[in-house]
Amino acid sequence: MHDWTLCSIYIDWASANAKIELKDAASKVIALEIKGLSLLVIPRKNPWGESVSINEVIQINKEGEELRGLNIEMQSGDIIEIEAKLIELI
Repeated sequence: MHDWTLCSIYIDWASANAKIELKDAASKVIALEIKGLSLLVIPRKNPWGESVSINEVIQINKEGEELRGLNIEMQSGDIIEIEAKLIELI
């Protein structure tokens, strides 16, 4: 996902679901579907300067737990943190 573009983040608070829309290197729209959302931290402080591109994605699966985690490090230096029961690329 390096250099992919973060387009939008949608949250359905009542259902605890979210969707993150991205564009890959070929500008094809791809989404992360998130179900059972329990944590979403979205800083936009731009410590490295403004950017809409992803630098690195780190998957965090805690053994023996239902929750899954994902950290999206933006090229701005911000880290988007996600914890949910299901996170999948669609």
